Amino acid sequence: MTSAPEPAIAVVGMGMVVPGCASPDDFWQVLQQHEPQFSEPDDRWDLGTLHSDRPDAQDRVRHRKMGYIHRDFPAHPRTDTEGAEGLDELGRWLRHSVLQALEGVHLAAADRCLVSVGASAEGSQRLEESLTATLAADMLNGAGPADRVRGALRALYPHADAPPTTYLPYRQVRAAVAGLLPELCEVSVVDAACSTASYALDSGWKSLVAGEYDVAVCGASFVLGRRTNVLFSEMGGYAPSGDLRSFDRDAAGTLFSDGAAVVILKRYDRALADGDPIHGIVHAVGGSTDGRGKGIMAPNPKGQLRAFRRTLDRAGLEPEDLQWIVGHGTGTKVGDARELEMLSTAAGDRARWQVTSNKSLIGHTGWAAGIVSVIHALLALRHGVIPAQRRFVEPARPALLGGALVVPTEPVAWVRSDTGHSRVAGVCSYGLGGSNCCVLVGDPPDQPTPAARGPARRHLPHDAIVVTDWHAHLPGKPPRAEVEAWLGTGASTWPDAFADPYPALRAEVTTLPPATHPSLDRSHLMTMHAMHELAGHRDPPWANDGERTGVFVGHLGPTKGSIEYTLRVGADDLGRRIEDAGVEGLSMTAAEFAAAVRERVRRADSDTYTGFICNVIASRVAVQFDLHGPALALDAGRDAALAALHAARRCLEAGDIDFALVLAVSANTASGALLLDGEPEGPLREGVFTLVLTRASRAGALGLPLLAEIGTAEAQRGTPVPVLPGHAGFLGAESAVRLLRALHERLPRAVLGPGEDRLTPGIVLTLPPACARSASPRAAADTDAFFLRRRISRGERESVWSVPLGTPDDECLYGHSVDGRPTVPAAALLEMAAEAAADLVPDLVVREFTDVTFESFVRLPPQRSGLAPPEVILSSHVRETSEGAAVVDVAITRDLTLPGGRMLRRQPLHARMSVRMGGPNGQPPPQERPDGSDTAQVPATTYCLPVPPTAQWRLRIPVGLIEALLRTWPQSATAHADCVPVALRSLRLYTAGDGGASDPPDPATVKLWDLTGDHGGTAVRHLRAVAATGHVLVEARGLSLVQVPRTRGLATGSWR
Repeated sequence: MTSAPEPAIAVVGMGMVVPGCASPDDFWQVLQQHEPQFSEPDDRWDLGTLHSDRPDAQDRVRHRKMGYIHRDFPAHPRTDTEGAEGLDELGRWLRHSVLQALEGVHLAAADRCLVSVGASAEGSQRLEESLTATLAADMLNGAGPADRVRGALRALYPHADAPPTTYLPYRQVRAAVAGLLPELCEVSVVDAACSTASYALDSGWKSLVAGEYDVAVCGASFVLGRRTNVLFSEMGGYAPSGDLRSFDRDAAGTLFSDGAAVVILKRYDRALADGDPIHGIVHAVGGSTDGRGKGIMAPNPKGQLRAFRRTLDRAGLEPEDLQWIVGHGTGTKVGDARELEMLSTAAGDRARWQVTSNKSLIGHTGWAAGIVSVIHALLALRHGVIPAQRRFVEPARPALLGGALVVPTEPVAWVRSDTGHSRVAGVCSYGLGGSNCCVLVGDPPDQPTPAARGPARRHLPHDAIVVTDWHAHLPGKPPRAEVEAWLGTGASTWPDAFADPYPALRAEVTTLPPATHPSLDRSHLMTMHAMHELAGHRDPPWANDGERTGVFVGHLGPTKGSIEYTLRVGADDLGRRIEDAGVEGLSMTAAEFAAAVRERVRRADSDTYTGFICNVIASRVAVQFDLHGPALALDAGRDAALAALHAARRCLEAGDIDFALVLAVSANTASGALLLDGEPEGPLREGVFTLVLTRASRAGALGLPLLAEIGTAEAQRGTPVPVLPGHAGFLGAESAVRLLRALHERLPRAVLGPGEDRLTPGIVLTLPPACARSASPRAAADTDAFFLRRRISRGERESVWSVPLGTPDDECLYGHSVDGRPTVPAAALLEMAAEAAADLVPDLVVREFTDVTFESFVRLPPQRSGLAPPEVILSSHVRETSEGAAVVDVAITRDLTLPGGRMLRRQPLHARMSVRMGGPNGQPPPQERPDGSDTAQVPATTYCLPVPPTAQWRLRIPVGLIEALLRTWPQSATAHADCVPVALRSLRLYTAGDGGASDPPDPATVKLWDLTGDHGGTAVRHLRAVAATGHVLVEARGLSLVQVPRTRGLATGSWR
């Protein structure tokens, strides 16, 4: 299979803040010296309630010094400017890093931008504090108003006095980049533990290689919160001495640190053309998951090697092409030894690599570590030196280096060879749960568009991404038939939530010892149970192809267990604040409150941390079925499932995997309302919804069913799938429920738009013809409408029609022009909307058009030019119904293509309006005529659309008269301009009987009245068309007009 070479992807910007460093330049200086940047925290923390030297102390950390960023670090001057309000440390450090990275980078307003950021779903210190105050208020509220206690407790945290939703990571990421980037922007928040940042970079790299985006802002931000600090202490992962010694014989543990880092990517040829600084190129990114092993926390060299080799293969490089590895090197004895073992195997007999880690100086920046290390490598490219490994004497076992690896204790010169041999460094990141990711960076190529030696894409561009299977794990384990009935009606026969605690899993579901189950959040247990049900007793193809199967989890915010433990770990700190502030009117003393919390929330053990965090939900599935593709968690609030679908789609399109398991997990009815704005409109619900995705070619080769094709919804053309009340309340999973509903309804083309904001793209679901629901008895060929020609889909309240222009009847449209070019008239677009509305509500007639906007012209090709005429799409939806009345919303779009068929622009909007249906309108009340007999005009026949008499009866509105009404005015009578409508507040029809135009009036007998008042200058008008009998035929209010020059070449092709 042939494929085009991948374009080179350049790093054009970088920014960061880590302990002791507020910029990449600071970081380079720290890398040259020996002193670690660990310190006690500033007033952000109270060490009295955070730290204890006693090994048996509950809910405490053992170290006073960690990698803390202090509040007074020199932030970028625009970090705290207007528009940056409400940022916590996670958002503020990220914004600082993005601003740094943008310096010198050219961005165009039309650039398509992906913001791919890694962040822990567990959030930041401020989220923990806000949750603590909110949860404690429910326990401490006495007889007074709950809001008073909640307000008093939030006031104790001056930097976290907003509701918890403000500090959710996906919200903070959006706030951090607000106002900094082009409008055409997608924001994706990914979680893969300590390999998160590298996976964020992977998503951006893929999007640029595929041509999906023009710019990728890739980064991560990690705040060392109280909960993470304490739980990692309980795991025994910290260095007892407080000395982090990467790869050294005395390595005994790590130290976590705060940190944020960002790189900006562009295609190399675009970066050159824009004159951007080029710090290096990203050759490739590759990932894997360990799958089954000794445990969820045990590093697995085989899994790490798999990721490393995949990255080399993708880049088309050999081990000897690399000179240096920026290792993960966390300072744990087992982890470092496993990494050196893997690298020695990967190097083989021919390669010789320098191996270093930056964590001995700045600590382990957690979710940000991967991009911190990428910047480390890029700085070495700039300076031509590989910095020495600090705080290293010798490895625990010299044999680990295998003769191929060198841990340098002095700087090593690293300059570009005169022979053209490029410098290449590998960056390794590994996360809890067995998540591995590697990045290869190096010198820019000699040519702007070099041919890649590796495979660019492993599938053909038209190889669609398809859904082949699904499963819903719901309380009560309803059978498939009941679930399908619920998808159609929203009426369920089962409870909203599972039992609490969630039932222990049977041995056939998981090999985890039952003693560990209480340490796992219910989301982990529910997901494993759901996957066991999906697999059943068969061998599903995705399990048989575990080497190339990935897992993508959509989940909103922190888990239930994580939220509950937040209260326990913060109880002493809150109690101290209550006593210091003298808060009165509480139902318990501070000591009683702390005791009650510890009674309610069990103490953490070594399994608690990995049992709570979201990314390990995906890893549980990988372990359960021994899968080795990526295992990621995605958060976009209510649109978390949409974000997971997009992540899976990118990996499938890139050919990295053959199967994707997308799981939308809603597992918190107890405290999930804290993660929503305001009160939920209905009950919260629990469930796990699993979708199996693959490429169409793979499904066909294996004989799998093709349930639907997944695509992006740039303009959301198709039938929207709303959330029924019985389908709501699934936190972050509602998009998956809507997708399953679209499958159940067999909608030929359905749109799953975002519910949170426009920063998560929608999904278009297209059913194969054999799966789509058959059209209604009134087939398109039998319709009496003038424009409705091919029905794409039809539901009870929505429809999509295609209108291919160019039939013999359409000859009349060529008599209408704007700026000398054949153009479909505005009245014809209104007629199309009227026909689409009448098709949905056939017993009513068109009474009025409201809120009409004309966005862009529908141009016709010159006659006899041989060019294909346009095909417009009518998407209509019944918004309101009542006795004898209805409101139908209609959007008119089409694809713009070049003569050769190449897509120029997908589905731009031409017009949008609401069509009000009902019985015929009576005459309006008598109204005094305007002063002066010369204010009435005769319609200009130039604008009366010459509809063939044989077609008049098929129209729903008097098209010719309306077009004349919209355009026959003094402004349009000039010799050099056409006056065309751009908006219309209301167009009311006072025609006879059925509202049609079967007997249209003779234009010569109609008068057009301008009732605007000062009608000499305003472009927003009030107009009436009045018959010779005095009856009002049509009335237009709020008509906005613009002038378009008649000289060709001056027209913009848009009403706006």
